[in-house]
Amino acid sequence: MNKTAKKTIAQKLFYVLKILISISLLTYLLLQIDWEKSFNTIRNANFIWLAVAILFSLLDMMLLTYKWNLLLKVRGMFVSFWRLFTINMIGGFWGLFLPSSLSTDVVRGYYLIKSSSDKAISITSIFVDRLFAMFALFAFVGTGLFFSGDILKDLHIGFYIIGFFVLSAIGVIVLNSNKFSRLMQNFDERFSNNNLVNKVIKLRSALIEYSKYPSTLLYSFVVSLAIQLERVFWYIAIAWAFGVEIPIVYYFIFCPLIIVILMIPVSIGGLGVREGAFVALFTLVGMKMDDAVIISFTSSLIANLFTISGGLFYLIYKSDHKIEDIKSGEIKLDEPAQI
Repeated sequence: MNKTAKKTIAQKLFYVLKILISISLLTYLLLQIDWEKSFNTIRNANFIWLAVAILFSLLDMMLLTYKWNLLLKVRGMFVSFWRLFTINMIGGFWGLFLPSSLSTDVVRGYYLIKSSSDKAISITSIFVDRLFAMFALFAFVGTGLFFSGDILKDLHIGFYIIGFFVLSAIGVIVLNSNKFSRLMQNFDERFSNNNLVNKVIKLRSALIEYSKYPSTLLYSFVVSLAIQLERVFWYIAIAWAFGVEIPIVYYFIFCPLIIVILMIPVSIGGLGVREGAFVALFTLVGMKMDDAVIISFTSSLIANLFTISGGLFYLIYKSDHKIEDIKSGEIKLDEPAQI
């Protein structure tokens, strides 16, 4: 059996494992709730607040698109807002179904390249977009942990989050240093066929190119913070829809942390993990188990229905090359970008 076949089998087994994890977590939570009380809570839901939550989902995608558009325009690539919005929706849709090696960003890059034919800018814009989104998220998490007091002291989460943020910042500084530049030149000469070296060079090139536009990067970071803020209010709107009221500060502490946990690829689309993390954290501050399960399940339902709606965008706006081109390897987005 060759390496490719072994890798394919491993990917399939991991996908099955993720399905089992999602089913197990969801089943456990469903067995913990009082169904009679839960149905009564659902029947009395305020659909105005649910509509607000859906609008927040739309706002989230619009802000993501706006931020991406900023990063493209500053590099001289002009793609319409509607086209980028469509690409984001299609990327989210296929991200639910494609293998783990083919992320949402791969699909986004694929469709953007088809729209612009500039592979280098397309790839680097997505990388920088994700980088600043990560910084904004961890800034929110760090701030929330600072104000969490003794709530999470036994979990030692703050140490890991702050450590990761500091290491990331150091990494960015190192990537932009002159010494690292000379080191990469030597590596490029000796290991030009090494994928890891090529990827590091590509990432550094992206940072250097975008570092010429500090005001745009700062604005992108501010928009990223606004996105994280909007996601907190999204959870609050869902909670208020079911008449669940706890101090708002807990949402600012826990919701960004839940988003970080969802970055761990151990389930299908975050199913089970989102609900489990929400219940585990919010029950620490007095939220009833039944209410926590309802809020978390509703958030998953809204998020996944909105993501699935990206399939309509795919059917309407699909290009000549279908998604199978990516699966078969005809389109590869991990090649080093020449900037």
